[in-house]
Amino acid sequence: MKNFFTCLLALCLYVFSYGQQAATNMVLLDQLQYDVSGNDIWGYVAPDGTEYALMGLRDRTSIVSLADPSNIEEVAAVYGASTTWRDLKTWRDHAYVSNEGAGGVAIIDMTELPDMVAHVDFQPELNGQALETIHNLYIDEFGYLYVAGSNLNGGGIIIYDLNQDANNPVLAGVANNEYAHDVYTRENMMYSSDIYAGVFTVHDVSDKSNIQVLAAQSTPFTFTHNAWLSDDGNTIFTTDELGDAPTGAYDISDLNDIKKLAEFRPSATIGRGVIPHNVHVLNDFLVISHYTDGVIIVDANEPANMVEVGNYDTYGGPDGGFNGCWGAFPFFPSGIVLASNLEGRLDVLMPTYVRACYLEGNITDADNGNAVLGANVEIATTSVATSSNLMGVYSTGYATSGSYDVTYSHPQYFSQTITVTLANGETTMQDVALMPKPSYVLSGQVVSAVDNSAIEGATVYMQGESAEYQATTNAGGNFTATVLEDTYEIYAGKWGYNTKLVSGQEVNGPVTTSVALEKGI
Repeated sequence: MKNFFTCLLALCLYVFSYGQQAATNMVLLDQLQYDVSGNDIWGYVAPDGTEYALMGLRDRTSIVSLADPSNIEEVAAVYGASTTWRDLKTWRDHAYVSNEGAGGVAIIDMTELPDMVAHVDFQPELNGQALETIHNLYIDEFGYLYVAGSNLNGGGIIIYDLNQDANNPVLAGVANNEYAHDVYTRENMMYSSDIYAGVFTVHDVSDKSNIQVLAAQSTPFTFTHNAWLSDDGNTIFTTDELGDAPTGAYDISDLNDIKKLAEFRPSATIGRGVIPHNVHVLNDFLVISHYTDGVIIVDANEPANMVEVGNYDTYGGPDGGFNGCWGAFPFFPSGIVLASNLEGRLDVLMPTYVRACYLEGNITDADNGNAVLGANVEIATTSVATSSNLMGVYSTGYATSGSYDVTYSHPQYFSQTITVTLANGETTMQDVALMPKPSYVLSGQVVSAVDNSAIEGATVYMQGESAEYQATTNAGGNFTATVLEDTYEIYAGKWGYNTKLVSGQEVNGPVTTSVALEKGI
């Protein structure tokens, strides 16, 4: 009985904590829990304006009416091969669903929604082999279906034309046989995410019978999972599906000179192994499914300074690993964002999109004006932190306007805290000149506690809050080091002696100390 009440209490605490999950500029409208695990998500808008969620599940595709987004309802389901991966896209009144189990592409006719749907399995042959398994697919604005990571063509992309017969696509082209994990196409430019090569590759598919490779670019963790274009087409955003990997931003306006602009990681969970999955772009906002972080919205209007402006934690559990949000679909006219979860749950969210309050500037040495590399910039009462680059430049921001204390720090300099006023959609420039800490000589002698004789070859380790130093004693047992002003823990030791700690040694001028070691091992 005691165990029963313990379990009940734990369940209640979990439910309570789930209801209290972190959210910024996003609210939950409704959710639907399924009996199997979930995967990807897409959306469909019927001719009458009704919005539908297309939810990928282990054993089926679920079609959910959002006619009342606060009271959603599954209206149809199309069963298929059991698989961890389903990807879904739409063209006119048809949905195209891939899986890595069997059966090729499930083509779902949605013209009779919400009353019924019909579907066929599309399994064309290529070089005598039938299409069976597919990792991902995409449909461009011209009605061409791009199949990536299939059992055909070595996983390289295959293109089919949907315009002649939506239920029976026609082969239009075959790209090279480099395995592509994902694909995105706009204006006859195809961007494949070649996960094992660790690059995104740009192809010209104007002539689908003669596809041309124009450029390739490695991504930060060389495990390129997906890529999506900015609204103007000059920037591409990428994800690498590894713990602590960033969302990258690249200037591709000149394919002969691709430049990395910035990396984004959620400040609140840096270093905790959280994995980014898929990034989509809407009005230069990034909507990222970020596994255990849930849905993250990033203002990428200035792609060199990407700032988190919204989030909703769909998971609520520990950070890191393959749990939580698989996909996030932001393209409905209503503004609703759909989030699919590996735990088999569909979340219907309403975001409020706000432009970031940008904070940018230069950090220099107050004595000589040189750039300071690696200075920390922290906005008080937030989790936002960044550091200056090789040129001393920093860029950051926050979602909410107001006055904030910003601390600028570096181990070799005295910290400064400055109050800045931030406003949405505006850039606050704040340059800072940090005063370098003075250096002093810290010297001393290491001797035997038995007879006060000098100990040669002893190691002396000096650990401060801002820096660490090490020295070795000479024949007279003496050591010396030039150290920054700080308070130090001094450790001295040698084989045959017990290591000794001299704690709290303040250095604000030349200091001499002595350490006596006891015999021991």
